[in-house]
Amino acid sequence: MPRYAAMTMVHREAVYLRLWIRHYEPIVGRENLYILLHGGDPLMMAEAEGCRLIYLPRFEVSADFDRDRFALLNAYADFLLTQYDGIVAGDVDELVFVDPALGLGLFELAEQHRSQSPVLKAFCLNVIEAESDPAFDPAAPVFAQRRLARMHEEFCKPLIAFQSPKWAPGYHAAAHPPYLPDGLYLAHLHYMSQHVYAEVARSRIQTLEDNPQIREGHRFKADWWGKGARHNRLYNANANALPRLPFDQTIGTLVEKLRGNVVPSRFGRKIQTMSFGDRPQVVLELPDRFAGVL
Repeated sequence: MPRYAAMTMVHREAVYLRLWIRHYEPIVGRENLYILLHGGDPLMMAEAEGCRLIYLPRFEVSADFDRDRFALLNAYADFLLTQYDGIVAGDVDELVFVDPALGLGLFELAEQHRSQSPVLKAFCLNVIEAESDPAFDPAAPVFAQRRLARMHEEFCKPLIAFQSPKWAPGYHAAAHPPYLPDGLYLAHLHYMSQHVYAEVARSRIQTLEDNPQIREGHRFKADWWGKGARHNRLYNANANALPRLPFDQTIGTLVEKLRGNVVPSRFGRKIQTMSFGDRPQVVLELPDRFAGVL
């Protein structure tokens, strides 16, 4: 039997970590969940009890945090791949899953595509909070509460790796030609609940206050972290105003459009990615069969 692990890095995102563990524990086992914990936090440590915790210092956060973070994540992924047949990685608010219609587990699907590419991309579903949605309950399945998603090509990430991925910052690209299997999806939970994200936003504002060097020459990052809650509200408001299309009647066209447009990544001309060209201005209504997968 192939041996797989799951890996993430996290700082004070307890709800997302709880959902991440709940999703991947039945797939790989708690003992194969590798969590790089950036800074000590008793709540996070309690959430991750029984997982493989790697404690990282957080005396300060540099202006080049993403570059430094991915130097570490790539090195750690390379080490795990000396012990495992494959890994699934990603930010803690990103969960990779398989369409239940395929009748396959996550790594059953991965094994079917292993010979096609060293890394597998997952089609991104940016899960949004509809105006009529109730407050998010972390104890209940995600897709039983949130049934709408928007697409974003840069979040169609190569998160399953069989060989050294050499990820660009944010996992947005890898040093391998992009390969997107049918039925492999990434649920990006960043926008699923403004209330849940508010805690993350407060933590990032505190990080900016404690580390003023981040603002020096990194205006975009400082703006993203400092105004995260506002951005979250605007994204959801814009998404709620878009036309809604049924998932099953639309997803095939979207996937083929991505596959047919391989372009240089903004992370370097030697790195390729897939692009919609013009981002689809629609929201997908997720099917009932997704309700229990997260």
